[in-house]
Amino acid sequence: MGLTTRPGRSGFGDVQLSMDDVLNWLKRNVPRDAYGIAVVTTIDLFVPGPGRSEYIPGRSHYTQRHGACSLARLCSEVDWKVEPCSRGRFLRRCLKLTSHEVAHMFGLKHCVYTCRMAGTTSLEHHDATTLRFCSRCEGKLQHLLKWSASDLCDRATGLADVLANCSPGAEFDDEVTALRRRPDMPICEPCMAVTSKLQRGPRKTS
Repeated sequence: MGLTTRPGRSGFGDVQLSMDDVLNWLKRNVPRDAYGIAVVTTIDLFVPGPGRSEYIPGRSHYTQRHGACSLARLCSEVDWKVEPCSRGRFLRRCLKLTSHEVAHMFGLKHCVYTCRMAGTTSLEHHDATTLRFCSRCEGKLQHLLKWSASDLCDRATGLADVLANCSPGAEFDDEVTALRRRPDMPICEPCMAVTSKLQRGPRKTS
């Protein structure tokens, strides 16, 4: 593939791969019979150039149907040294990162709430976001992918079943409960507050 490498950092593998090179290769190799192509690797990724960060977990192109993400640092409690985390936390992080990057490929940009499309700069920030999309981002996906109300219900039911079956311990119990309670309209806490405020209407003044 002709990818640029450099020595690994902070104990997360022997080498890092250039994110720029990975994306350039993917851009030339998007399958004709697929919407897009995404790479998921356990090798650490970096962005070449002075002043860049030590690593980058993922990046996707909004309009050219390709993206990449690395799981290399998701298995650690912190991203600046190797300190193994629980299997449940690792799995949650993997689902968050991959769904975030794939959603970018479908045209979604970063969200101002703590939902799945929030832009994050560290593992701590990543952990503070929710696994699910907020109602705004869910609505954008519904519009872009032309989902019907029935499609949304089927998707929510399918997600709940997958999370219930793969859950180590009770890691995804909250998400499973929420998906099964309102399968027609997945919604996150910040958006619930906004929606509730809008439904109440403007405050009356004397």
